[in-house]
Amino acid sequence: MNKNRKALSILMRARMRPPSPTTNRINQMQFSPIDGVRNGKVSTSQDASATLHTDFVRVQQSMHAAISMNKTEILDVALDDFSEGYYGLPNENRRALLLALAREYDLNRKQVRDLMKQYLGLELPSSDKPLENAHEGEGSFSAFYRIERNLRESLKPMYEVLFERLNTHPGGLRFLSIMRANILSFLAEENTAVLRALDSYLKEKLITWLSPANLQLHHITWDDSASLLEKIVAHEAVHPISNLLDLKRRLGEPLIFIEVALMKHVAQTIQEVLWDDPPIPECEATCALFYSISSTQPGLSGINLGKFLIKRVIDVVRRDMPTISTFATLSPIPGYMQWLLSKLAPTEISDSTFSENLLTPEEESALLEATEELSMGKNGMEVLRNLLSSSEKWINSEKLASVLRIPLMRLCARYLLQEKKRGKALDSVGNFHLQNGAMVGRINWMADLSEKGIKQSAGIMVNYIYEVEHIEENAQLYFGDGEIGASDEVRSYLEVGSYFSNVKSITKKKSKIRRLVKASASPLIGCDLAIASYYVWQGSNLTYIANIFNQKLPDILRYNPHVPSADSIRTGTRINVPFTCECLNGDFLGHTFAYITQKDDTYSRVAKFAFANLTTDYWIQRVNVYDPTQVPDSVPINVTVNCSCGDPKVSSAYGLFATYPLLPGETLVSLAADTGVPPELLKEFNPVSNFEAGSGTVFLPAKALDENGTYPPFKSSSNGISGRAIAGISIAAALGAASFALCFYFVLYTRRKPTKESLILHTETINGVGADPESGRIAADSMFPKLKGITVDKSVEFTYEELALATDDFSLSNKIGQGGFGAVYYAELRGEKAAIKKMDMQASKEFLAELKVLTHVHHVNLVRLIGYCVEGSLFLVYEYIDNGNLSQHLRSKVKEALGWSTRVQIALDSARGLEYIHEHTVPVYIHRDIKCANILIDTHFRAKVADFGLTKLTEVGSASLQTRLVGTFGYMPPEYAQYGDVSPKVDVYAFGVVLFELISAKEAIVRTNEVVAESRGLVALFEEAFNDPDQTQALQKLVDPRLGDDYSMDSVSKVAHLAKACTHENPQLRPSMRSIVVALMTLSSSTEDWDIGSFYENQGLVHLMSGR
Repeated sequence: MNKNRKALSILMRARMRPPSPTTNRINQMQFSPIDGVRNGKVSTSQDASATLHTDFVRVQQSMHAAISMNKTEILDVALDDFSEGYYGLPNENRRALLLALAREYDLNRKQVRDLMKQYLGLELPSSDKPLENAHEGEGSFSAFYRIERNLRESLKPMYEVLFERLNTHPGGLRFLSIMRANILSFLAEENTAVLRALDSYLKEKLITWLSPANLQLHHITWDDSASLLEKIVAHEAVHPISNLLDLKRRLGEPLIFIEVALMKHVAQTIQEVLWDDPPIPECEATCALFYSISSTQPGLSGINLGKFLIKRVIDVVRRDMPTISTFATLSPIPGYMQWLLSKLAPTEISDSTFSENLLTPEEESALLEATEELSMGKNGMEVLRNLLSSSEKWINSEKLASVLRIPLMRLCARYLLQEKKRGKALDSVGNFHLQNGAMVGRINWMADLSEKGIKQSAGIMVNYIYEVEHIEENAQLYFGDGEIGASDEVRSYLEVGSYFSNVKSITKKKSKIRRLVKASASPLIGCDLAIASYYVWQGSNLTYIANIFNQKLPDILRYNPHVPSADSIRTGTRINVPFTCECLNGDFLGHTFAYITQKDDTYSRVAKFAFANLTTDYWIQRVNVYDPTQVPDSVPINVTVNCSCGDPKVSSAYGLFATYPLLPGETLVSLAADTGVPPELLKEFNPVSNFEAGSGTVFLPAKALDENGTYPPFKSSSNGISGRAIAGISIAAALGAASFALCFYFVLYTRRKPTKESLILHTETINGVGADPESGRIAADSMFPKLKGITVDKSVEFTYEELALATDDFSLSNKIGQGGFGAVYYAELRGEKAAIKKMDMQASKEFLAELKVLTHVHHVNLVRLIGYCVEGSLFLVYEYIDNGNLSQHLRSKVKEALGWSTRVQIALDSARGLEYIHEHTVPVYIHRDIKCANILIDTHFRAKVADFGLTKLTEVGSASLQTRLVGTFGYMPPEYAQYGDVSPKVDVYAFGVVLFELISAKEAIVRTNEVVAESRGLVALFEEAFNDPDQTQALQKLVDPRLGDDYSMDSVSKVAHLAKACTHENPQLRPSMRSIVVALMTLSSSTEDWDIGSFYENQGLVHLMSGR
């Protein structure tokens, strides 16, 4: 038994009513065995079966009563009957009961769809006046609001009533956690869609009920009662210890134990924490070490108990023990070995071929020397894989452990700091502590020599350090930008051999390891254009190839002058397909295409045939979740094609490259003859490629089809070659004799020509197409050929299963944001990058507001809504804007400062979006939550207004309405904050605050005293500057120092005065968004002699913008 008496524990309990006598009886009951055995006997007789059926029916009836009854005294009895009866059911009947709950008490989907159709198709009148005393504009909008209320009501599943009632019932929260544990176990056995939706809904409810405000912290020491300490021992996470009564299954209300060891220093090994020595006196302890965080309830799996959980514990420890100054963890690294072994997996070519050499030359030499008798004929990667596959081979050998220490510690630092998923740490424990504000302090060798520790992380553990004064800052940087704080000691591991620094030296040592993607991947900055040399197999056509690569037929033809038309293409020729070459995950150059699987597809089949060997099944498997041989039909998968942008160290004469799959019979000599590039240069561009193998891919320089047929040179000043300058590559096109056995497999892949009704919409300017930036209308040529995708002017209804699959079951690693009404997750849906907002059912009003606005309003400066889902929770699916929001760019320490001209352009883009919903829509929409966090920035630093959950509808020309107060403090105008008056001028005021932020990079509410909690509005700070005798100097003091000298004070002053006009106390004196757009156009234009007076109704702005 663990005798560590130095420890203390923090016990977290949910606030709830005391248990009733019935609940106490339930707590004393034995749980039914999982296999359905009751009282030690197997129920096999007909009498037993009949009894089980009778029990099931009784519990089902009590469940129905608990949902439908209204009288409190009877309801409590029904809830007791239901929970007690549920405990008595065997697992098979529990599953049946939960399936009945999920199906029979779910949404009425037909009713929801009918109401949704009415809601989205309703045309609102524009001229009728509201009835007197009508609530929220009822009258002209009566039909709209009536349907909206009915729809909101229909979006609440009936099982919500059961969950809500159990939550307030004595012992009900514990019962719900047990119910969810059953759901999770059933889902592990069989992934049933209705149970997943039920779990999602219950999980969201538990997250709400178990928020930090609803949790109590109890400080426990070893002087507390033996029964409570026994429970802690039973849940010891480092070395679990069994107890006689299996308390883990019946702990009652405790939710989580956070165990803390009081020490003089930060422990480096688990043995230091588990000493049997007498504890040090509390007054001598200076370090609190969090060494175990254990949940007592399986049903709470995946539920984040709130941001800054550890900070709350630290506050308790600091209050009770003022001598403690250091707060750290000793944490496992559960995913390290799994990640490392995946990197050590060989490619399909041979067991000695790897996609990347993880070892430096020095590490490889030392490893081969130390294992001379084991490494005959093997390379370092093979030896490393063999050693790590069985810990017995090295863990007890001091010599081998010493040799492995350097590479394993270095790779561990890389795993913790660099390996990410959607911008967040790949390691789950690391992700938890980083979100709570920790930094990576130290990596400890041979810290946990238990079997589990060796298997998970080669015995390595990590100290996360919580620096109290930096917790919130670290958490904000991590959550906003994915920045991981780390000590110099940890970062020094990466300096020994960072990701790409040893590629050249490994090649010079002629290691046997074939690197498939880094042949010419220096520098890793990507380029606008690369070419895929696609081999045309029998049965394929240009329409199919265009669909595969998300390209338009005219673009394909432009790069292939040897193809006379889209209807004429010979089997055995090569087609040049243009695509963007990107740096993926900071790892390699490539592009990920979305592909919809066909019947009987495998990864190998997709790689060899659909993508004509431009990739491999290994690379497809790396970026997908399905079993390689059991890929479902009609699902989107990622297909990565590697590429090159050239290497000026080899030759700067070549700047455009084709990814070229080799065919049998092609050699280095023949390719050099075809391209006109010397074979020595081809070899240098592909230093680890075997040109004689007749398979695999190489990178070949490609020509521009200008008059001279020259090769475009390498360009380091931009993202590479312009797509307009290149027409194709000069590889010989006719390879008719090489149309070998491919012809037998591809009848299933031919597709019909695209129809007008099945066009997929992309508003971003990928491949040079998109929306008209002036009008905001979608250009006709931005529509791509038919794919299973998103249709124009229609919000697609997604299934919960599809969204869960695309977000890795809404994992933390896919989470990219958190708003007032829900979390936002990254996903790739039907070939398109997307952001999915997951909202609680209680936010149905906000959900419907966004759905109504973005379904009917389309503009290039408004974020695009793709679709929705109403299963389990409310989901909105948007286009993915991949460069963060304006708040992050203005205040992040890791993002490059925005230049002044960029800031003005962002202001103009945002103003255009608001002007569109204010001036060009019927009815008029009022956003009500304009702020920097709701202005998204794309990769071209153009802005889109987002988050329409608080949008208010009003009629053209109507007076202001009174409504409930929503929005963000600091952006609210006086008439709205005090009286709830809503008009378009509410957005104008908030936009003025955004302009002040663009100038100063300060937040809307500015903290003015670091010692005392004092703050002021940004509007008031600028008002002081305007009233200063030296106004120019006072304004200059407020300018963002990161701008340096990159601004004109005259331009800044004009924007500041425009912001002042927008934030006028009297809403009638604020300019319209149309006036603001014209003012900003004037500022951003190089033209100085516009007739500005013709654009404004506000003469004050006329004088301002003309400099008078």
